[in-house]
Amino acid sequence: MTTPTQVANSTLRCKIARDMILGLNGKWFLNDRLVSSEGSPIEVVNPAYNQKIGHTPNCTRQEVDAAVDCAVAAFPAWAAHEAKDRAYTLGHCASIIRDNAVELAVLLALESGKAHRTECVGEVNLLADIFTYFSSFGTELKGKTVPFSRSVLAATTREPVGSVAGIIPWNMPLMFLGYKVAAPLIAGNTVVLKVPEIVPFTVLKIIEAIGALLPPGVVNAVVGYGADTGQMLVENRKIQKVSFTGSVESGRKVYVTAAKNLKQVNLELGGKSPMLVLPDCDMHTAVYGAVSGIRFTRQAQSCTSSTRVYVPKERLDEFVEKTVCEAGKLKMGDPLDDATDTGAIVSRAQKQRIQGFIDRAIQGNQIPFIAGELPKTGGLEDGAFIQPHFFVDPPHDSEIVQKEVFGPVMCVFGYETLDELVDKANDVEYGLSASIWGKDISTCMHVSKKIEVGFVQINQNAVMLPGLSYAGTKLSGFGSETSLESMMQSFTREKTTIINIGSL
Repeated sequence: MTTPTQVANSTLRCKIARDMILGLNGKWFLNDRLVSSEGSPIEVVNPAYNQKIGHTPNCTRQEVDAAVDCAVAAFPAWAAHEAKDRAYTLGHCASIIRDNAVELAVLLALESGKAHRTECVGEVNLLADIFTYFSSFGTELKGKTVPFSRSVLAATTREPVGSVAGIIPWNMPLMFLGYKVAAPLIAGNTVVLKVPEIVPFTVLKIIEAIGALLPPGVVNAVVGYGADTGQMLVENRKIQKVSFTGSVESGRKVYVTAAKNLKQVNLELGGKSPMLVLPDCDMHTAVYGAVSGIRFTRQAQSCTSSTRVYVPKERLDEFVEKTVCEAGKLKMGDPLDDATDTGAIVSRAQKQRIQGFIDRAIQGNQIPFIAGELPKTGGLEDGAFIQPHFFVDPPHDSEIVQKEVFGPVMCVFGYETLDELVDKANDVEYGLSASIWGKDISTCMHVSKKIEVGFVQINQNAVMLPGLSYAGTKLSGFGSETSLESMMQSFTREKTTIINIGSL
């Protein structure tokens, strides 16, 4: 039961977040300050209570172009900064984020519906870690030399690509803000960020804070629908690089639009990530891996969620029973209450989309196990909540298996041989991530080599720390920006200079 103290804390947190929103309504970030938009307003709703908490703009083409022009104008001076100075500034940005971490986590919980304790606090800290990580690479933008002969020397240097468009998703907006701002900036690029209209306020608050530390125009942020503001940003001929994270459908449109002007593109798209439980894995570890791997505390709104789990057939019933039981222990409720493990789906529209997948599967005679209880009091009964659903051995070619639901839906399958396991794991169009669970590391590695994904974890899940290169295959996209090497590849271009020493 929620205690009076917890209720009071939740109420206080709600007031703190709403007070911050007052200065962010209808704003976008240009040059060095928040400015009012002439674009049509978009309601921002707290999904846990289905209540409007503010509004954000659908920025106009003139505003998008102005943001790009500011980034382009700021680029030469920022690129000419000493690398150590850029590094110092990014380190200062990390400190500002940490100093404001308490308020930022509260604001993120209110607008996103994610649980404050289990999700939002960690995401703010991760953002600070990302800025700290990239701040250490100011002097690592190194080229190489090729000694052709005693009189001729070839040298390569790394130069920034120019002005970068970063388009971030609503599910982990702060993490992706870090990768799409800190990584380009340390390399000497300027950035125009497209902020998700569903959860705009925390991102804008952070951009305002770090924008005060950066030269004017180095970071700008526009807000709006992807089909409008996002499309305009990608279309702008002055943008040199596009970094997009989102759905496959939107990624295709970004790719086609960018190709018209031969822009470089990074695409981190959807996933239908398999969890492979090998015969020697103990049941407790498998159940823990499944519940944590699908990110039920985030309502499974993650492209790397372990939404397909493969278990030895003779252990299938036991696994399902214990996993449903364990998922049912998670408390679903007010995101701002620290007694809450699992918050809300990000919006009612997204809830309806997820429920559509569930309903169609049930109509196809796939009856799910359902874990836990929905909140039924305190105004939460109208919130965008969905209980964890488990479908056991649905047809592998069915929609619930093949498509990304992006919600708390797990498909569990029994298998008999490792060959069957690998075949089923690879039998989707996505190739983002996978996890393998077992005691025999040799077998785990053998299976890992056969799985068609860009990121494999063995006996763990949900680790996406700065420093690990991370990119998908197949419909999950391509390109990475999460490590030193991938930052260099994504946000710099290599220039070769040949020096004839003998002519001197």
